[in-house]
Amino acid sequence: MAEMVPPRCSSDIPGELEIFRRLSGDPLANDWIVLHSVNLAHHMSQVEGEIDFVVIIPWRGVLCVEVKSHKNIYRDRDGMWYLGDEKPESRGPFRQASAAMHSLRSYLVGKDRKLSRVPFWSCVVMPFARFDASSPEWHSWQLVNEVRFKTHSFAKILLEIMASARELLKQSPTCTWFEPSQRHPDFDQCSKLRALIRGPGGEKPHFANRARDEAAEFTCEQVYALDAMSANQRVLFHGPAGTGKTVLASEAVRRGVKNGQRVLFVCFNHQLGDRLNKDLRDVPKAKVCTLHALMLGIVKIQPPDNADELFWRRDLPAATIGKLGDIAASSEEYVYDLLIVDEAQDIFLPDYLDVLSVCLKGGLTAGEWRIFGDFDHQAIYADDAHVPYSQFLTNRGGSPATFSLSVNCRNTPSIVKLLKVLAGPNPPYSRILRPDRVDPVCLGYLDQDDQRKKLVTSLEQAWNEGLRGSDIIVLSPKADGCAGKIVTPTWSDRLKPINVAQGDEIPWCTIHTFKGLEAAWVIITDIDDISSPQAQRLIYVALTRSLGNLTVLMSEKIKDQFVDIMLKSVLMS
Repeated sequence: MAEMVPPRCSSDIPGELEIFRRLSGDPLANDWIVLHSVNLAHHMSQVEGEIDFVVIIPWRGVLCVEVKSHKNIYRDRDGMWYLGDEKPESRGPFRQASAAMHSLRSYLVGKDRKLSRVPFWSCVVMPFARFDASSPEWHSWQLVNEVRFKTHSFAKILLEIMASARELLKQSPTCTWFEPSQRHPDFDQCSKLRALIRGPGGEKPHFANRARDEAAEFTCEQVYALDAMSANQRVLFHGPAGTGKTVLASEAVRRGVKNGQRVLFVCFNHQLGDRLNKDLRDVPKAKVCTLHALMLGIVKIQPPDNADELFWRRDLPAATIGKLGDIAASSEEYVYDLLIVDEAQDIFLPDYLDVLSVCLKGGLTAGEWRIFGDFDHQAIYADDAHVPYSQFLTNRGGSPATFSLSVNCRNTPSIVKLLKVLAGPNPPYSRILRPDRVDPVCLGYLDQDDQRKKLVTSLEQAWNEGLRGSDIIVLSPKADGCAGKIVTPTWSDRLKPINVAQGDEIPWCTIHTFKGLEAAWVIITDIDDISSPQAQRLIYVALTRSLGNLTVLMSEKIKDQFVDIMLKSVLMS
């Protein structure tokens, strides 16, 4: 949530109380700093002044919000403003907000010239008035009246205002100082702004949070893909890891529910399914689950203790389709208007596709769906039984539209370079949005004792950096990997399997289990093969889980092979 300064609203003005409440609880304002009731001792046109809210939005700018809580607001043809029972005045709220904003900006830039490139803007909020007059004295998008305030997320409204302001600055020939590509203010500038206005406050945002915030910020830009394809009934979105597929899938769910559709959202990975259920808990009308959980819920059984691959791939889908056939005539409980699929490369088995088709109105060939997958790099379960991507397009998917995602929002350039070395051909990223902060580390181990020592050393480094719990993940291509064999005091208690880890405990699991998820610091163990196709696919999945810090523990037996690949990569670059 946003950092509210002060943490409690001392105002008794209804509009300010409501804005404080909404911003403090809006997940869209997760990394914002919201300053309430900012006094201006150095006002440009008054002895002093006040700004109701100063909203510092990373990567967007600073927005000064003037709140007018009156129910009756009117401006006559002579330019006089009537606010409730107060005496009429000529200055008006828009001029008031603008003057306060320029005064604040002048003060801050005077303290630190580096802040001169941060966009500042102002707006007026009338949460209880239906004022909708227009004037050349303000832009229509600077006004938030009762209708707009009550029908939209307030954080989203402020984002729209800053987007309009940035576009206006971009188009203005006099604003040569504005650099859209630089995306000020960054997190350091946000902390600086807060300190100059209200003092330093809490600790500087942890780099793990910063990495997540950056990834979330850049991924949000990918939503344009949904807008671009909105006119199509069926769309297959494909792209390599880190291009925002899961975030787009979640947004597609929200849009479907908002449109009044019954939405089914399925993925393959159990851990990802748990994460999506938490992320979408505010969308209770959508059915969010793994494909296996969907089928078990329909047939209402528990899997046998000795459930093998045939049970999951053949018996369970067959039982599901049989049950759906029995109840189809009397119930539409399991039939949905919109199907969303993530990790589609793992779900493209004929029997799985048959289940999904029966659960969708019109089926896969005529129904409405959005499917997301990485069919070139993350098909770690793929075998001859899986339906090829091209065959699905022509035979199973009803000739859908396709959209290629190629902008990496998650990983840093150094990690992408390591992908080329350890995981074969470099994924076709058109751009990598996140900056480098630290280089990946590759450590060789002589034997298992040596590997355990190096793992503990890496964990201690991350712990000393302040990372805890799910900030870190230890991954292995093996179910009995190194993390499960740590006996070092303290760390044997801190390291837990991912399905039981909680609080500050650091989870470990197989690479398969963590597919679709991410962590600030990823430690990969037990790498003793970097040449086979399956090993390269697993390494690719593991490397692309990292938001920044990455440690790879590999056997000294393959060190020469690794160095050779590194040298070839350098010579060919």
